[in-house]
Amino acid sequence: MRWRFRLCVLLFVACGVSARAGPSDSEYYFPKLGVTSFDTFDFNRGAGVLSRLREPSLFMLEYRAAAECYRLTLLPTWEPPLCIRVTFATDGSAAARLKIMSRTPGAGLLVERTVLLSPEVAEGVRAAFKGTSFWNASPVGVGVEIDGTHWIIEALAKEKYHVTSRPNIGEGAVREAGTQLLGIFGGMKAVYKPYYDDLIARWKQADQRIRDEQERMISLLP
Repeated sequence: MRWRFRLCVLLFVACGVSARAGPSDSEYYFPKLGVTSFDTFDFNRGAGVLSRLREPSLFMLEYRAAAECYRLTLLPTWEPPLCIRVTFATDGSAAARLKIMSRTPGAGLLVERTVLLSPEVAEGVRAAFKGTSFWNASPVGVGVEIDGTHWIIEALAKEKYHVTSRPNIGEGAVREAGTQLLGIFGGMKAVYKPYYDDLIARWKQADQRIRDEQERMISLLP
């Protein structure tokens, strides 16, 4: 029994060392912002979501001159997390990719869509981040906590990277940027329609299983 106990201890220690050997998700996806641990909670949560969605780190691409990307990571209270990433090619064309995480463990993504943007929509995205208002916005902002939802918005352009985190959607340039990215896929209601369609389908299946079981039990009565 002792050797089993020692083996368990060694495995526990080894796992702990291996887990700390590399940088954390947060250090990979976001810079050290010098804010309080309370403020970094949502950045840590967002980094974990981006890792599970297998998203690239825009922060790590900061010094690539050709890279131009904008991303919204939405952390709702009730719906599953999502991210929308707009990537510009060197010829000026742009594509947007939507990923919504499944609530079912091991089920992968609930939604994964990629759309090519028209020149007008692409320029609308750029315009939302143009100027100094977004780029000078504080990484964390004070807002009214309505439902616990947080918006993490990142921008990478001309070898410059900036990230902000806001409760709900924030205001000013941050709000405009988040709304622009979400609007590519029709806004909040349209984005989460597949999630609620799936939820309703599951409820109907569960209800049907209950009805089938009730009918089976009734059939067994004398």
